[in-house]
Amino acid sequence: MCSPLPDMSDNSTSQSQYQYNVFLDDGYGKQHANFNTIEDMLFEVFRNEENGSIDSISISEFLKALENTGLRRTDPRLKDMIQNLEKHQRRLGQSNRSNFEEILLGRKEFKHIIYKNIVLISRALRHQFIIPDWLAFTKKIDDIYETVEKNKNGKVADYISLLAREDPEMFGISICTVDGQRYSLGNCTHPFTMQSCCKPLNYGIALNELGQETVHQYVGVEPSGQKSNDLELDTNNRPHNPFVNSGAIVINSLLQTLVKPEMSFAEKFDFISTYLKV
Repeated sequence: MCSPLPDMSDNSTSQSQYQYNVFLDDGYGKQHANFNTIEDMLFEVFRNEENGSIDSISISEFLKALENTGLRRTDPRLKDMIQNLEKHQRRLGQSNRSNFEEILLGRKEFKHIIYKNIVLISRALRHQFIIPDWLAFTKKIDDIYETVEKNKNGKVADYISLLAREDPEMFGISICTVDGQRYSLGNCTHPFTMQSCCKPLNYGIALNELGQETVHQYVGVEPSGQKSNDLELDTNNRPHNPFVNSGAIVINSLLQTLVKPEMSFAEKFDFISTYLKV
């Protein structure tokens, strides 16, 4: 088991200046060790002498440990690591590029494969995400899901035709934390219309593309105190915030007129759709 490790978020300090203190348990008692790099420390933690080589690790065990922190193999922040694994797999002549279960990596190979994503990986494995005990958290979500799923009361919204046609038995949960930890269960892949769920996402796109100063010339950031569909303006003649209907309309107008104005309506739709999917 690893002891707490120093924070690597300060990129101004080189890795060689750190000493990573670890307690390794080989079944005969804990032994203290320290390493100059986080990669060496991780290699020792995951090194398994039962795999037939005392200087290699099973990449499947390593990936499983990452997934247990809430990261997925499809996380774009792990793209470099996954691409390096695929390259290594091709060098081995293995055709199934998506399956890394049988890959054993030596120390040098392991360090090369993970080094570009080491900050994210080290944060995950040192339990420094917003939800450090991800497995305990997802167990609670499972319990909540099983309880709520039994509730058959209520009905689907009928004021929008697309919603009225939805199957009332469909129920799913998808979670993404601020650190990108993700979990889904139930009918989580069933397509549905996003409706007002688009409001914060469109607001984020507008901020990203136009900047805060431009966006907030047209929409405020305060609660209105009114119903979301009331057409009310603040003292600066702006909608109170991007999440009431009037504010959402203004945000959509900014996306259409100020973000890449050279695009046609169809091109703009594809641009926003791609933004949301990524």
